[in-house]
Amino acid sequence: MAHIALISLYDTVALGIRYLSAYLKQQGHQVTVIYLKQYEVLMKADFPDEPVLDEVNVGLCSRGEIAYCYPRRISDPEWKLLINLIRERKCDLVGLSLTTKFINTAIALTRRVQQELGLKVIWGGVEPTVNPEYDIQFADFICVGEGEEALAELLQALDKKEDVTGIQNIWVRGEEQVYRNELRPLIQDLDRLPFPDFEPTDKFEISYDGIWPREDRDCWDDFLFSTSRGCPYKCTFCVHNVLHKMYQGQRYVRRHSIDYALSILHTAKDRYHVKKIHFWDDIFSIHKEWLKVFLPRYKVEIGLPYWAYVYPQQCDKKHLRPPEERRRCGGAHGDSERERGSPSEAVCARLRVKWY
Repeated sequence: MAHIALISLYDTVALGIRYLSAYLKQQGHQVTVIYLKQYEVLMKADFPDEPVLDEVNVGLCSRGEIAYCYPRRISDPEWKLLINLIRERKCDLVGLSLTTKFINTAIALTRRVQQELGLKVIWGGVEPTVNPEYDIQFADFICVGEGEEALAELLQALDKKEDVTGIQNIWVRGEEQVYRNELRPLIQDLDRLPFPDFEPTDKFEISYDGIWPREDRDCWDDFLFSTSRGCPYKCTFCVHNVLHKMYQGQRYVRRHSIDYALSILHTAKDRYHVKKIHFWDDIFSIHKEWLKVFLPRYKVEIGLPYWAYVYPQQCDKKHLRPPEERRRCGGAHGDSERERGSPSEAVCARLRVKWY
């Protein structure tokens, strides 16, 4: 079967890549995951000569200090380590997950892989999903929308040297034309997806001019898991506004069954000895009837502290502040944000809600 290198830029959490890796391995393919650089927040005063990139977040801390996020370019030694690793792992395809913030880094990385290794590169994630016409001029393939089934089908076709120009969700840049294939339906039964890949094998991190195998043990303490896909809201500043239009007529918000969600958490607790659960749902507080059954079982069967995003209009005592018998599952808390955007300002005030 085929061997793909999945590269995550400035993100060692990379939950999307973990789902892809697990699914591709389940289908018999080989996967190498590469975390290229780390998420960092550095004070400008400590790094006065650090160049400000177009991809950098420049923000203010609580006391007015200027802070950089994602500030550091990929160094020449790190580029060499990346190319050598892909070559040594004998990968057949390179996959890159990205948001718009990292478009220039993605272009540079893609050109290096194409020129130095002669390999094809596929882009996936938010950026190519909403902007495929622009991105296809750089990548050999673009994955629009969900990637598990599409990428598995592409790898199988490449492995068997079959035609790849008609795979749903995949755009192909040919010599004479671009093949813009239609979207496949959203995965409605999320229980078909395997446990996300948190295994301590076939993963590497490149940062600080070095490379080392990454065992992901830092992800075991705070285990990330999403019980759902999609968001019911269509905020104009959010990608879900675009995705709702793309998948109009389909059930966009989908959720795991309670039994499946708890089985994943049981496995994480037993295998990795996790200490806290981070529910990575866009909004955990949707589907209140689901929560009414899930939360009591979570308390009894898992009983770990947990964190989640909630939505203010859905925060009521009946459903999101559990009654006495549901409490003491470990001091859970949630984050609720008030967001406002305009050409001249962007304000985000955070409210923390604790459930005990």
